[in-house]
Amino acid sequence: MDQFRTIEQIILETSSQYSELPAFSLKTGFRTKTYLYKEVYDFVRKFPNFFAKHHLKTGDKIIVLSLNRPEYSMLILGALVCGITLVPIDYRTNRETISKFIKATQPKAVFTTQLFKRLFQKIFK
Repeated sequence: MDQFRTIEQIILETSSQYSELPAFSLKTGFRTKTYLYKEVYDFVRKFPNFFAKHHLKTGDKIIVLSLNRPEYSMLILGALVCGITLVPIDYRTNRETISKFIKATQPKAVFTTQLFKRLFQKIFK
């Protein structure tokens, strides 16, 4: 029988095996930001402290509304490691539907970008 591994163990094994290889890249204009596997692991390892500092714990729900970015993927991994439920919302979703998601899930936090900050400020008024 195969041994069950945690998501953190899988991330550690992968980052150890491919440490110097690119895990994520994002091209913006003339620049490309690349995250190596070892950097992804280091980033994900910071989430337990980050979530604890912001009073988020296993079983809590958080909403994420963002464009597709490497940081979004690392947040997903960090939430999985910490047992936090992620409620992803497509950035094209209208305000009324987002309000329904918030009411239905009762998230403890919202993770978004500056681009969508005003939208959430209007919803939470």
